[in-house]
Amino acid sequence: GEADRDYMYLGISRRLENGLYSYTQYRNTAEDGQADVHQFSQYASWTCTQHYRVGGKAAVSVDGEDSKTGAWYADVFGSAYLWKDLTSLRLAFRHYDTGDDLTFDEAKCFLYQRLGSRILFRADYRFYTDSEEMESHAYGIKAKHFLSPRAALHVGYRLYDHKRGADLDSLFAGFSLLL
Repeated sequence: GEADRDYMYLGISRRLENGLYSYTQYRNTAEDGQADVHQFSQYASWTCTQHYRVGGKAAVSVDGEDSKTGAWYADVFGSAYLWKDLTSLRLAFRHYDTGDDLTFDEAKCFLYQRLGSRILFRADYRFYTDSEEMESHAYGIKAKHFLSPRAALHVGYRLYDHKRGADLDSLFAGFSLLL
């Protein structure tokens, strides 16, 4: 059978003056027969003006048995409203190191368009490259309809274009509920 895996999260967030926001988190992952893995992460963002926001997140994992550093990553992003509060652009970059032999980088671009107060469209592009010389482009589109501020339906499609590997093209749909 499959091993049981348990997660425990502990986090603290704080909205500071001058548009600064911080969220610090600790996560413990315990799996049957294996040493716990501890992950520490820090997110911070700054709303520079009413139209611009920048930020980043970094995390590192530590093996509970030998205290050896494992996987780690660092993200940075910037977002801007292009037209009123209806159209926005978000650029993001992530570097990820598995702690073994694989590292990868991702650059992402998201364009959001709001139609009224209940419908949101998103077009996105992602470029991926890794230390095993894999290179991939992904193009996506998603529509989200808010039934209420806490419930939404969504549908989307993602097309992958890469040198090698499995065909990951996907059509997806779902329901989101914020409790």
